[in-house]
Amino acid sequence: MRWGTYEASYHNLPRVPHTLCRRNPGSYFEIKHYNLPEDPTKRVLRRAFFALAACINAFPIAARICRRHNPERIATELPVRHPVHKE
Repeated sequence: MRWGTYEASYHNLPRVPHTLCRRNPGSYFEIKHYNLPEDPTKRVLRRAFFALAACINAFPIAARICRRHNPERIATELPVRHPVHKE
């Protein structure tokens, strides 16, 4: 393989977002995986999510601009989600 093995890529995955978060405070990442039913020692990537702090901080501003210019469409396509408060 050109970029190494599947296992090597999987083990290297956390390093990239860790480095980006360290260099961009306020950034966020989450990696979800699951164990294979046939072999519980093998982990398989389910999904990886990453957001830079600049994008997180700009999102409320961009959402307000979009709602201001097209409130009917935004209201139906992008409903505002209220944060879930865990107790």
